[in-house]
Amino acid sequence: MSRRQKTLAFGVWPDTGLAEARAARDAARKLRARGDDPAERIKLDRIAAAVAASHSFKAVADELLLIVEKEGRSAVTLTKLRWLLSFINAAIGQRPVASI
Repeated sequence: MSRRQKTLAFGVWPDTGLAEARAARDAARKLRARGDDPAERIKLDRIAAAVAASHSFKAVADELLLIVEKEGRSAVTLTKLRWLLSFINAAIGQRPVASI
């Protein structure tokens, strides 16, 4: 176990109030009491959010188009599929697939 002191930042002062910072501090202390590292948990949460964002509906739809192209579908079918996906991407393209 490392004896090095670690510092956590819970936000910038005008944006983060004192009560909110104290609540975040208390949550970090509870994590530490269970044996978890709060800084590591924050890092893992950020990575998970980045992965979820990279799995947007548009990204999955683009992968589908590549698969359909490799299968050798006709140009008319590909055009129709792109046309349909353009409407869907406009509405929900940026949302993560897990939230749909």
